[in-house]
Amino acid sequence: MRKPTLPHRVVIGMVILACSAALASCSSRTQFPQAELSRICRATGEGMDQAAPLVGGIHPYILVYPTGENHPLNISIPEEWYPKEIDDLQLVACISELKQNIEECNYYGGPSIIRYQYRVIVNVVEARSGFPIGGNFFIGSEPRHCGHSEAISVTELTGKHVDPGVVWGWLSVYIRYQLDGQSRK
Repeated sequence: MRKPTLPHRVVIGMVILACSAALASCSSRTQFPQAELSRICRATGEGMDQAAPLVGGIHPYILVYPTGENHPLNISIPEEWYPKEIDDLQLVACISELKQNIEECNYYGGPSIIRYQYRVIVNVVEARSGFPIGGNFFIGSEPRHCGHSEAISVTELTGKHVDPGVVWGWLSVYIRYQLDGQSRK
């Protein structure tokens, strides 16, 4: 008989709790300059000269918001894939999560209900050159449909967040990508 596996969010939550309990090991990870990472996320071809050239094998990477702020999922990156110094950094994965209005249900004599669905946009950029390598978007589950009648306290219905495992699966292609050329800068 198969044992049920834990959902990715539970596992990530456990990692976050473990990280909180052992703060020293989590805070030892290098923090990179937020302004430079924000510039890299714009993928304008402006990179960080001190970053590592993009060569074959495992590519040390970090996850950030478009503002350059570290993404909480960085703590889930295995130590051997997380850059120790800025001159180890090869890739930056810029992640945005949006809560998109997909429908508004209007009711006579009561408030409208807005249905929301989460979307995650990931852009992978070479740290040294600022050159975009790839991108994708992921869609979370749809919320339930509006009923013929709803409690007056219900004003929104929201689907589930995008499964981080799906994003990791797609991102792993870039982390392990074998390049036949050198860095673009």
